[in-house]
Order: sequence, then structure tokens, then C-alpha cells
Amino acid sequence: MERRIRRQIVRSRSTVAGRDADTFTPVNWTKTDPTILYFHGGGYVVGSPATHRDLIARLAIATGARAVAIDYRKAPEHPFPAAVDDGEASYRSLLAADKSAGGRSAPLFLAGDSAGGGLALAVALRARDAGLPRPCGLLLLSPWTSKACDGESIRRNQSFDYLTPAALQRGAAAYLQGADARHPHASAIHADLRGLPPLLIETGGAELLLSDNEALAERAAAAGVPVVHHVEPGMVHVFPIFCRVLPGVGPAAFERMGDFVRRCGADAARPADVTSFRTAT
Repeated sequence: MERRIRRQIVRSRSTVAGRDADTFTPVNWTKTDPTILYFHGGGYVVGSPATHRDLIARLAIATGARAVAIDYRKAPEHPFPAAVDDGEASYRSLLAADKSAGGRSAPLFLAGDSAGGGLALAVALRARDAGLPRPCGLLLLSPWTSKACDGESIRRNQSFDYLTPAALQRGAAAYLQGADARHPHASAIHADLRGLPPLLIETGGAELLLSDNEALAERAAAAGVPVVHHVEPGMVHVFPIFCRVLPGVGPAAFERMGDFVRRCGADAARPADVTSFRTAT
């Protein structure tokens, strides 16, 4: 993490709903400012908040939000739906902490990259079905939304992306272990998306999951969910994580995320005013 980034963030360790967590708090953050519950990527089998430290810190700075990243349980030792259970428990914990603090509820968002993006969607679906207060919005970086691993762009873009079809298939097998690949909490493109909060989806135009992300955006829009889907031409899977070597493209992605959080958080009672569906290319 760059020294410039470290100067703007206070990083702390704690537990949330029994899971280890790293919290990235902007130095000027207050309790009425937004919080983002962040789920890291890694195919549900690898990774931790530490592996995504730079990405999460930059997200916190760009959005002005405290970012809480949990170390959810991983496959194959803990298959589906263990990670979803941890995500839901963490979401409930942050809601309870906000309620116990009294006063006006601060905006709460869900976010994640790759497998973590799929996890954010699953937690949002569970929150909706349980009648919990919904998050103000979801920030999804190349979310993994179909464990069938059969999207058209997986074949078309395999020579461009560092993510490989074989890696996707191994991750899906380790995570599902016989569970239905079409279960809506495993593969959000098969879910009833009605009632979800606004979505911001960031996708690389040369990545394997492009077609699945396009399908998610289209189905969400058809369900009445406000969606912004930005497709960055020529970019690979979770391209914002390479912000340090993408001086033009990377910062622009974080600017979009910051704008999304500010606009959603400003008036959570009117999420449909955030944007209408569009796909940027």
C-alpha cells in the first residue's frame, strides 16, 4: 500500500460476527458517514482482507466510507453456503451495531470483487428475504454470478484474461461440492432480483465473466433494479485492483464508485433516482 494511501486511512483488526475482520477508516470519517461491508475475491477458496488491502483502502478513500472486510470461511473445508452464512451474520452484526449507537442510521453498502461480488449479491438477497433493512447499494467488481462456468465470454476471452476457465471450474467444484449450481445464492443470475438496491457493476471488456455480468445487469434492470454497468474496453478481471499500473483507467473506476456511494447515500429513500440502466463501453 502506497504511503499516500496509508496516510489517509486508519486500519484496525477486530472480529465481526465471530470472523476476523480488517477495517479501513478514512481519517475524517464520522459515525454518520457510510460503511461498506466488503467481501474479497479468490474463488471462495483463497484470499483474505490482507490480500486485497490496497484495493479496499482505495475504495474507502474514494467513497469516504469505512470499509469493513471480513475473512469469511473458505472452501473446500467450508463449502456453500458457509461463506453466505458468514456474510449474512456480518451484515446483521453491522446493522445491530448501528442501531445500538442510536440516532440516524448511517448508510450501509455491500461490495465485493469476483467471488466476493457474488457473495455480496447473495447477502443482499438473504437480507431482502428476511425482511432486514436493505443496503443502500451494491458495488460489484467483476462479480462471479454463475457457477455453471458456461458464459459465452469464458471461451471468447480466455486468451486475454489472467483468470482461466480451469480456475473457475476448480473454484466452483470446491465451493459447491454437489450443491445446485443454479441456486440463487450461488449464482445470482438465476435469482429473483426484484427489490434489490441499486447496483454498480465494473467489468473488464476482455475478461471471462463479461457475458455473465451483462446478463446480471440486464436481468436486474428488467426486475426494476437501478443499474449502472461500466464495461472498460480491453481490461481484464477485477481491473481496478491494478490501479497502480493503470493511471487513467484505475482512478476513474474509483471515481465512479465514490460518486455511486455519495448519490445512493444522499437519499436512500429514493434509490430509483440514482440512475437508469445503461451499459457504458
